[in-house]
Amino acid sequence: MANIACARSIAIRRVAVVAALACAGAMSAAALPASSIRLWDIAASFQDTGTVNRGFGGATTAHVLHYYRRLLPAAPPRAVIVYVGENDLAAGTPPDRVARDIATLLGRLRKDYPRAPIAFLSLKPSPLRWALRERMAMVNAQVVDLTKKLDVRYLDVGRLLLATDGLPDASLFRPDGLHMNARGYQRWTASVDAWLDSLPPPSRARASAS
Repeated sequence: MANIACARSIAIRRVAVVAALACAGAMSAAALPASSIRLWDIAASFQDTGTVNRGFGGATTAHVLHYYRRLLPAAPPRAVIVYVGENDLAAGTPPDRVARDIATLLGRLRKDYPRAPIAFLSLKPSPLRWALRERMAMVNAQVVDLTKKLDVRYLDVGRLLLATDGLPDASLFRPDGLHMNARGYQRWTASVDAWLDSLPPPSRARASAS
């Protein structure tokens, strides 16, 4: 999932980034297929934040749910960022089913981390999958309502990748038309960074216990 300062707080934040988490954890990085989260260099993007990246290529929400326990970080994260659902639609899963699976995933995360801030990154438009935009919008709309009920923050990172004509900005993507390049990730990083900066600092007790 599902990652990610300011005169940020003295204690470094630990953030788990969840997307297609990792049953692929035992595989070498070179063997893993591309993934929007796995390709995100979160260590360089959030240098004052301890991060755990659980992204793996081609995963659907069902994959993440299946390997859920294996994908959780060893130590409780102070925040969780989730990106999942895009591959579900590309595989032909109906939007309502995708939204239900995301609801299950976010519900489990909220139960396991009742006090941790959780953010869901909206499904992103891309040149390759532009034909899926209406179905992505349907999933995003349902997730917006869901995040309010579960106290999860919805970050609309998809709009950051659109040009002035409303189409995906090809200059923000790699040649495959699906995965972002460094400029695209800079926009995601800025959005997530702003959210992290808005969070209250962990208490001294929690920081010393972590």
